[in-house]
Amino acid sequence: MSKKAVKKTAKKKTAAKKAAAATPRREDIQGIALDLPDLSNWKLATKVLKIKPFYQKPGALPFSCFQATQMHMDPPKKVNGVTYNSVNDFRLAEQCLQHAKTALLLMTMGVGRAGSGRTGRADRSPRRCAAALWALM
Repeated sequence: MSKKAVKKTAKKKTAAKKAAAATPRREDIQGIALDLPDLSNWKLATKVLKIKPFYQKPGALPFSCFQATQMHMDPPKKVNGVTYNSVNDFRLAEQCLQHAKTALLLMTMGVGRAGSGRTGRADRSPRRCAAALWALM
């Protein structure tokens, strides 16, 4: 093997290790009870809540904003023949809610749509902005 081939192989291995290290696992979620089943798929929940690295678009929140809570089930949930009274559910952390609310408000007001070709006047009306602010409180 030539030196170039060895270096390319080493770079590929390093990149693969970094990618594997960057992908969070279920155990990395704050507040998760490992012995309880999940109410929903946590990877899909990260996409819906716009959490990195599963959501890659602008405005994505860091993984530290993703939390698990325990929810009481009535009637109990049965998984693989075992009955559970509580399950894990997922949400945004409190410290990240303000960031998400601000992003929603800016989106409602039409800020950040440069180059969209729309004037966005209807989105910026005082009534619509007041309604958006009221919904965030």
